[in-house]
Amino acid sequence: MWRPLVDLRFEFRTWPGRGTVRVSPESAWMVTAIRLGGVDVTRSGIDFREGSDISGLEVSIVKR
Repeated sequence: MWRPLVDLRFEFRTWPGRGTVRVSPESAWMVTAIRLGGVDVTRSGIDFREGSDISGLEVSIVKR
């Protein structure tokens, strides 16, 4: 579940564990890069921990 905020920030919730970020519908949008704290995690994924917030996540997308 996610919700966009007025200044293009977003919030979502997920299960704990290593995961990736996807954009839906994938037929209309394509993720070009995902950075966490300036480090590219597009292919490696992100470790989501229960009870911990993540900040500094940047998702770059383009319209197909």
